[in-house]
Amino acid sequence: MHYDLCLIWYWEYDTDFVAAIQAACSTKSVSLWLVSPENLVQATTDLLKGRAAMSVLLDRAQYHAGFLPLLQKARERGVYCINSRERSSWAEDKATMHLELINRGIQ
Repeated sequence: MHYDLCLIWYWEYDTDFVAAIQAACSTKSVSLWLVSPENLVQATTDLLKGRAAMSVLLDRAQYHAGFLPLLQKARERGVYCINSRERSSWAEDKATMHLELINRGIQ
């Protein structure tokens, strides 16, 4: 099965966010693959064996090592990651972001 968007997540406080993404995808007829710890092993196996694929990945599990094999395989297959670790680490640095905003006239 090919999914337009894959959302990987594990944090219990993301439940409302995940529900909002589900609703938005449903409204726009975007196929969504939700991967959480409950289905992570099966999802990773399906991806590795070519039974599942995705066009875009939204990573809400960046600090959960269990998702690394899935992320690695997605990268190898050229899946676009909305919030790659490289971009996210820059944005998560509050001191850097504060200076970036100031330098652009936002206070």
